[in-house]
Amino acid sequence: MPRHPARRPAPHAALDALVIGALAFGLRFGVALFSHGGLGGMYGYDAGVYYGSADALIHGRVPYRDFILLHPPGLMLALTPFAALGRATTDHAGYVTANVAFNLLAAINAVLVWRIAGLWGFTRRAALVGGLFYAVWWGAISAEYGLRLEPLGSLLFLLGMFFLAKGRALPAGLAFGATCCVKIWWLVPVLVVLLWQLARRERWPVAARLAAGAAAAGAVIAGPFLALAGSTMWHRIVTDQLGRGYQARPPARLRILVGLRKAVPGAATSITVVVVAIVGAMFVAAIVVAWRQEVARLAVAVLIAQFAVLMVSPSFFSFYSGFVAAALALTVAAATQPAPARWRLDQRCGLFAAGLAVVITVAGLPHSRGMVDRFPGRTFERATAGLRCVATDSTSALILMNRLSDDLEHDCPLWVDVTGRTYFGAAKTRGSNRGKNQAWQHLLQQYLLRGDAVVIARADGTHPSAETWRRIRAHPRIARGNGFQLYRITH
Repeated sequence: MPRHPARRPAPHAALDALVIGALAFGLRFGVALFSHGGLGGMYGYDAGVYYGSADALIHGRVPYRDFILLHPPGLMLALTPFAALGRATTDHAGYVTANVAFNLLAAINAVLVWRIAGLWGFTRRAALVGGLFYAVWWGAISAEYGLRLEPLGSLLFLLGMFFLAKGRALPAGLAFGATCCVKIWWLVPVLVVLLWQLARRERWPVAARLAAGAAAAGAVIAGPFLALAGSTMWHRIVTDQLGRGYQARPPARLRILVGLRKAVPGAATSITVVVVAIVGAMFVAAIVVAWRQEVARLAVAVLIAQFAVLMVSPSFFSFYSGFVAAALALTVAAATQPAPARWRLDQRCGLFAAGLAVVITVAGLPHSRGMVDRFPGRTFERATAGLRCVATDSTSALILMNRLSDDLEHDCPLWVDVTGRTYFGAAKTRGSNRGKNQAWQHLLQQYLLRGDAVVIARADGTHPSAETWRRIRAHPRIARGNGFQLYRITH
């Protein structure tokens, strides 16, 4: 990758970074703050899994061997300081602090996009557009308003690109390798980076240092858990993930990636198709224009590879858009940079792409109040005071009830990722079919009914059968709130 001579920071650099970072943080923090559940609400199922895995780890439980985890250990390790804070104070305090910290992480990501564009020698306008695009794009916001894999993966990727732009291949390799320890999908972008260096003989030494750094990161982060959990770790992270059923066809995935599900949730199919086509054409044009910047071609190649991964991956959720956020923002910055004279394509493509991102986000914000849900954590905490073990189908519920650390200290059974059980073994099934899978229902009943109290917090994901509900409701209800009910298990 071409290097540019170091330049003295412009007098406006601090202001640019502050504006980009503040906007990125404010939008993500605001989505949570003004949601139905607020900062103290339930950020979803996955956030509880990630925080719960960190808490289980500091309580001496080994992922993959002692509890279910379907991802590499990177995020779990990053969350251990917050889990330690929660253990010393309350689970809820650690959880809220971690979610806000990930808003700050997103702000750092946006500033890194701006900084990398500057290292590439781009104009102030191009760097600003790239950073601001990351800050305001709904695809990034929806993945970064709370605990998820995407913001940490983006941070590590951007650090890799930052070090690479500065000619420091070994730390770049460490950062790129660490991305794969957050989410296995990052193997594809890292392979693109390595192959890009191998394409030219003079870059082979760079490729060697990148590979060495990546291997070292993998060995340090994932190696200890592989030694402790053995082949089970491989099966949970790779085999079980690849065995998921294919969800959402490419047209639906494109609609979600563009952000239309939030921006125009009730739009007719014909209108959606037209809008997706227009927005898609704009971003394709931005990719073509960005390619003229030699220094940015690696980022563009990574973006194309990431997009292909999103189209063929078995599973797909709306927040997967965060996987491409960093490379897309760098591409938009490159599409805004004035081109050499031999190119006739207009750099305004980048500006138009950024403008579309603003329009879609502004349209989507009014529909985002359900991003964090209400949960009667304090009510259920009081109702379970003095009980030894509380069972639930969502670790997030235990966190909001301030029961997670207590249950771990009492050596209570904790799967952490409850529906993760449906990706392997006799209980393997997905979606609404879980309600019909007798092996899954049997396991679920055993797990939920051996505690002192139980709450179903994610019925639409767990899909308890009528018989499972009957067995739970046979016990006395001791608390209720926000549509949730807590039952006291009588043995």
